[in-house]
Amino acid sequence: MIIGNELVETLYDDIFTKVRSGFGVSDEFLLSNFDFENLREGGGKGGSLLSRSLCGNFFVKELSKSDKHTILSGSFCELYSECVLSRDSLLCRILCIFTRRVDGKLYIAMGNCIPISEKSWDLIYDLKGTADDKTLVRNGKTVDEVHKRFWRLDWMFLEAIGKVTKNRLRYVEGKREAFTSSIILTTEQKKEIMTTIKRDLQFFVEQDLMDYSMIVAIKQIDKVHEKISFESTAIHEDMYNSFKVWDGDKLYIVYVGIIDFLQGWTTGKRVAHVIKCMFAPKPISTVHPVVYAEQFENFFEKKFCTT
Repeated sequence: MIIGNELVETLYDDIFTKVRSGFGVSDEFLLSNFDFENLREGGGKGGSLLSRSLCGNFFVKELSKSDKHTILSGSFCELYSECVLSRDSLLCRILCIFTRRVDGKLYIAMGNCIPISEKSWDLIYDLKGTADDKTLVRNGKTVDEVHKRFWRLDWMFLEAIGKVTKNRLRYVEGKREAFTSSIILTTEQKKEIMTTIKRDLQFFVEQDLMDYSMIVAIKQIDKVHEKISFESTAIHEDMYNSFKVWDGDKLYIVYVGIIDFLQGWTTGKRVAHVIKCMFAPKPISTVHPVVYAEQFENFFEKKFCTT
């Protein structure tokens, strides 16, 4: 396969050819539609490289050591493909796995859970049902991540006397809002999405996975678009999971997708669990896959409120 005009070595492509075909994605989807020079640290704790495709419909991400262990396990790719091709899944669509010849690193290419046809979202949340929840976008503006680090004694002092930077305050408020605010759906929509979540969680538990997130993007739609299929404006619309819902006299479109689901329950995570139980804000994300799945399900059962 050629990605970014560079010949790469694909893995399990007999499986992912079926996934691409199932979602109407050409084998040449990243031929000249990606530039490896755009790869940057994605902002997560692992520091893996990440970049969008030039068209914005896809992402390429470098795999961490733990991600590689999951991807290269005997059954993951086959079971994953069965899950997403059933169409009853919120999982982000992995479209290929490949190794670059120039650096030997392993990458995945995946579909964007949010259509690029909408340029300004009212809200985008990254949700786990834990203290790690955060707001990524609010009122069309990106919410910068401004973490409090123990080695920044100046920050500690300023926060202790009530002097917090605007960006830090906006980030903290966004975290609180992401964890506590409700998302409105109809009764049937909630039933549908919770049934799908439970099916995906069963897959995660069987694969011993945890620390995944739900991306939720929300946009109020003008009344003139009430009878227009919002999704039809986006390319590769089958890759998206979306709902239209009225809340009073306001019409919203809600997109959801589960991402970052390759983290296994490793020795490092077990050690981190002990440390975070003692020092980190609760609820924590670093818990056994069975506990994480139960926590995730219970959170969204309460998060999704019906009209």
